[in-house]
Amino acid sequence: MKVTPKQLAAVLAQATADVKGSELASILENFFQLVKRSYLMSRLPEIILEYKKYYLAAQGIIAVKVQSSRPLTSSEHNQLVKQLKALTGKNIELTDTVDLSLGGGIKLQYEDTLIDGTIKRRVENLKSLLKS
Repeated sequence: MKVTPKQLAAVLAQATADVKGSELASILENFFQLVKRSYLMSRLPEIILEYKKYYLAAQGIIAVKVQSSRPLTSSEHNQLVKQLKALTGKNIELTDTVDLSLGGGIKLQYEDTLIDGTIKRRVENLKSLLKS
């Protein structure tokens, strides 16, 4: 039976909920031994990424990735966090990166939501309309 990184992360999140100290260390050690024995070490970055999603959700935090064509100012960053918190009702962990190919605007990704307000996307949409 094939186990996905998301499934492993879910098991780890459930096993570590409300656990601290030496008990947590023991659970983590056993989990990593399981991953190693199952020849899944190459998938560890994916497992950790998925685990982080479970952890943040349990804390009432949403991880949001923002891409823009230039670095966000501190004011823009804070305003975006404020607006997303109002929209979702949850605390926001915002990670922003610069992608010059976007041409302008921003792209937001959180949970299963993608909001693409970039110039690049608008140009692609326009090209698609012109072809049809």
